[in-house]
Amino acid sequence: MSLIEFESGQKARIVQIMGGLKMRDRLMTMGIREGSEVTIVNQPSRHGPVVISVSGSQFALGNGVASRVLARLVDE
Repeated sequence: MSLIEFESGQKARIVQIMGGLKMRDRLMTMGIREGSEVTIVNQPSRHGPVVISVSGSQFALGNGVASRVLARLVDE
């Protein structure tokens, strides 16, 4: 499932990034790569940005980018 499908407070592990090289490189500089664990900080709506926390930093991903980042729920 994509990052836009998670609820606030859920933890997810990135399994695939479906995007071009430029988008993948930009996400990698933020620490968002396959295998990374992220926490959904704020999921206001299906049309707004998704705020995530990764490695102690927070980032807002636009809906289009977040929809192309596939992840699975991390069991706690």
